[in-house]
Amino acid sequence: MKSSAPARPVVLFTNSMIMGGMEEHVLQLGRGFVERGLPVAAICSPYEEIRPLREQLAASGVDVYPLPDRGRGPMGALRRFQALVQTFRRY
Repeated sequence: MKSSAPARPVVLFTNSMIMGGMEEHVLQLGRGFVERGLPVAAICSPYEEIRPLREQLAASGVDVYPLPDRGRGPMGALRRFQALVQTFRRY
């Protein structure tokens, strides 16, 4: 029995700075959810080493949000937290 309720969005998150098995899994999940018609977002590192993940997710129909580096001090942590909250509010 299919529900007429709108599909719930999925937000995936990886905080890795390099590509590895977890990032491949995030990519597979993102593709699978998009294929099933779910709205999908991914929050990931802005580092160059993760660019292939961001590009492949975007090419698969996932909305990609690079999370700013936290840097040093409390303001960097606050800026990062605000970016997370803004992304989650979109979904």
